[in-house]
Amino acid sequence: MRKIIWGIIAAVMLIIICPVCVVYSTNVYFNYAEIDDTTIAITSYNGWESNVEIPSQIDGKIVTAIGEYAFAGNSYLEKIVIPDTVLNVYMNAFKDCVALTEVDAPSVIYFGEDAFENTKWLNDKLENNKFAVENNVLIKAQKNVTDKDSLSDDLIAIGGGAFKNCKNIKNFVVPEGIKYIEEAAFYNCDTLENISFPQSLVLIYEYAFSGCTSLCDAVLPQFLQGIGYGAFVDCTALREISIPYSVTQIMPYSFGYCYENTDLVKIKDVQIYAIDGTAGEDYINENGFTADEIQTQTVTDKSDTKNKTTEITTAKKQSTKITAKKFSVKYVVLGLICFIVLAGSILMIADSKRKDGKRKE
Repeated sequence: MRKIIWGIIAAVMLIIICPVCVVYSTNVYFNYAEIDDTTIAITSYNGWESNVEIPSQIDGKIVTAIGEYAFAGNSYLEKIVIPDTVLNVYMNAFKDCVALTEVDAPSVIYFGEDAFENTKWLNDKLENNKFAVENNVLIKAQKNVTDKDSLSDDLIAIGGGAFKNCKNIKNFVVPEGIKYIEEAAFYNCDTLENISFPQSLVLIYEYAFSGCTSLCDAVLPQFLQGIGYGAFVDCTALREISIPYSVTQIMPYSFGYCYENTDLVKIKDVQIYAIDGTAGEDYINENGFTADEIQTQTVTDKSDTKNKTTEITTAKKQSTKITAKKFSVKYVVLGLICFIVLAGSILMIADSKRKDGKRKE
């Protein structure tokens, strides 16, 4: 009986310990979080290697994102290879990786705010250039850029925080071909007065123009589909905005709000225009704004943007579904102790019964 019980204990211990071998390899240590049943985001890295290659799959799940602060402050990291399954690198993911000189990220199209801030890789890109570009995405602009510094016409996105705190732009033209203006792209550009959007634009991410206190003229393009949380918050000079019929999602506080201390309050005398039965009208009604007129718009087909838009929107929405899944040793130890105590109790009961049986004999 005792041999059987100790055999069970050994088997359970093996089952408990084995997942460590699955989650962690012998030389690279990744933590991850689930996005859905099949995809995950890397949340942290616990190794010391200078050259790191992120696997495309861990535990049978596809790696599609690098989470916020995942590698931030890693002073050992010199080269990172990101698999082509990864589309999103989120805010501050590699910030302050001061030794990082080489980045291989063939499929990334979303670069979060300050994702590579204070890395040698980014600094080298900006050393002799006004703009740092990767995968046709503008990652960062020099702080001294002006309206005369034009962007190339092959860009598809302005990355997170790309123009953050740039103080020398006043009238900015976003070139045709750009589809995404990402998180905090023009954050705190308080000299910006006019922004001209291309008809190719389909998504404006959260806080994209937050803090642009001089912005007074922004005509949204007719094929725009989504506007992120607080996209124009603290744009106190922007008193009129027309929301196109094409917009299907407007997140809270997109227009007409500013911060007073830490509270968001409505800006007085803001006029927002929209078409009946659209997301724009819903935003007006839900937030108590008024509109003197309802605009009409000419609709033309532009189906070439649809596939890419769906891809980006899905990838971005995934970040709100992330639930942590980290392997915790303390729970394993606690469970193991409980099991051993239980097994010991069973042994004691078995011995007691055996002794009782002998007395009766």
